[in-house]
Amino acid sequence: MRGIGRADDVATVVDVLVPPTLPATVPRAGHASTDTPTG
Repeated sequence: MRGIGRADDVATVVDVLVPPTLPATVPRAGHASTDTPTG
């Protein structure tokens, strides 16, 4: 499961790097975040 954990960590870093001012329609590396209602 470490592979999944590592991928999740990378996605988290991307979420942090991406400005929160972007529209919710902008996908964040395919990572399901609170900005994407559809998940």
